[in-house]
Amino acid sequence: MKYGFPASLAAAKLPRCKVGSGAHAAIFQWKDEAACRFLGGKLTYQKAQKCKVGKPHQWKRVVRCVKGAVITHKGLNYHTGKATEKSVGVKHLGLRRILLEDEHKQSVGFPGKKEGAAAILEAGPVGQANDKFNLGQIMKGKFKGMYIFATVGGSFQELIGALGGEDRLGGWLTHEKPAMKAYQVFKMESTNAETTISDPTGKWCLTRFTANDSTVVQLPDNTKDTQEGHGLHVVYSKDVKLAPCKGLATQYWFLDDNVKR
Repeated sequence: MKYGFPASLAAAKLPRCKVGSGAHAAIFQWKDEAACRFLGGKLTYQKAQKCKVGKPHQWKRVVRCVKGAVITHKGLNYHTGKATEKSVGVKHLGLRRILLEDEHKQSVGFPGKKEGAAAILEAGPVGQANDKFNLGQIMKGKFKGMYIFATVGGSFQELIGALGGEDRLGGWLTHEKPAMKAYQVFKMESTNAETTISDPTGKWCLTRFTANDSTVVQLPDNTKDTQEGHGLHVVYSKDVKLAPCKGLATQYWFLDDNVKR
């Protein structure tokens, strides 16, 4: 109200921004909700008052320092720019290599094969490109107790997941941005020993295949081995897919936790 206007035209209560409480509360002129929230205050209404000379109170411009967000490790990790493990409910278990159960000189990774634009998981010599993974255990939600494999090599950091089909099962394995869906989550018996690696239902397992994907193989014909004098000469195909779990030798893996970055 301007000086000289009739008092009957003045508002009885006026909006103010109140910061703090009790004797230590500070009252600021109300500008808008965002400005008040920035100061850590809230909207309140104050009875209109006038000075003895009949003029309303005058406002004084002041500078106030406000405290920024505190890093609590409960959400965004400000150092990495990524969500913390608590915010996504994943416990990090460290680096792993997925080795062939009976031939620990062979691992699976993403050395370069593609199906369309998607990289394909393959078996190959230990140390091949992108054969190290960050193993994580899901600590809450629908898939509590199950696991994810995050890629760490090259220019990507994504989750291993199934490719193809409506539910993405029964096809190649690739890497994609984390979606925490059933096709990126795995069920295992062990995190540092022999284990099968299946989808959450336990029906589809990581499996090694022959070139035409028709016959699961681990060892060639023993008679041929003897004739060639190679003993148990192991032959592996590179393709690794999800196939129905049948307890096959080629559906067992060894998770190596002795891995350096």
